[in-house]
Amino acid sequence: MSLADKNGRPWAHLQTIKPGDFLVADGDFSCMKEGERRQVRADKNGHGFDRLFISCCDEHGRHYLYGQVGDDGELIGFYPG
Repeated sequence: MSLADKNGRPWAHLQTIKPGDFLVADGDFSCMKEGERRQVRADKNGHGFDRLFISCCDEHGRHYLYGQVGDDGELIGFYPG
């Protein structure tokens, strides 16, 4: 997978983000508009590891970022923001 979109804009990279950072969504989400900026948050899984997510649709919905990770650790659909 590419580290950038088809226009050359680099995707956010999982290794470089942390809770409190912001991501900008591309236009391929039904729960977020293109260009929408969301803050990265974290919760703990059953083993004590942080699971990074952004709120989607409303403050109760969660979009976990591990589901967006490409082969090189890039977050497909999210730009640094």
